[in-house]
Amino acid sequence: AEDMEALGKGGLLAAMRALRRMDLRAEPPAITAPAWVFCGERDRVNLPAARSIAAALPDARLWIAPGAGHLWNVDSSAQFNEALGHALGAPLKP
Repeated sequence: AEDMEALGKGGLLAAMRALRRMDLRAEPPAITAPAWVFCGERDRVNLPAARSIAAALPDARLWIAPGAGHLWNVDSSAQFNEALGHALGAPLKP
C-alpha cells in the first residue's frame, strides 16, 4: 500500500498505460515449465485471457473453477485450496 501511495495516481495511471501497450503473446511458447492456469467460471473479465494463456503455454493445464468468480481464492478458499493441492500433487479430500 505504501508503494501505491508513493507512486501516486499519475504514476499508477502511467504504469497501467504501459501495461496496456505490452504485447507478450510471442513469449509463452518459450516457457517450457509445466504450468497451471486457474480461473473462476464466472470471472468474465479474465476467463478469455486464462484460456488463451493456457493454450499458448506448451505444457499448461487450465483449471476453471465451477461457480467461482474473480476472487475465488478469497471467496471460496476451500475450493481454491483443493484445486491448488491437486495441481501440486497433494491428495484430495474425500
